[in-house]
Amino acid sequence: LNSMTMCNYTKTFVKLESALWVDDEQYVIRVGKPRGRHVVWQPLAPDLVIVTNTGDEGRRVEKLDPEELKRELEGCLSEMYERPPNILVA
Repeated sequence: LNSMTMCNYTKTFVKLESALWVDDEQYVIRVGKPRGRHVVWQPLAPDLVIVTNTGDEGRRVEKLDPEELKRELEGCLSEMYERPPNILVA
């Protein structure tokens, strides 16, 4: 057991101010810098999403202050969409 490394899988639930996702979207993949940051966005409802981070990035996200995480996620949404809704809770 000492030689095994545990994987990290961090899910962040994000509530948006208004609907963003269309009904047939299963995943939205973000490509940007830094590499591996907030890559997989999975819509659960038009105004609710799970953002998945793994490995070292997942461990980094777990240590963030909630407001700092919210700012990062809002920045990502701004890169992905022209007029993204505000994040209410992350």
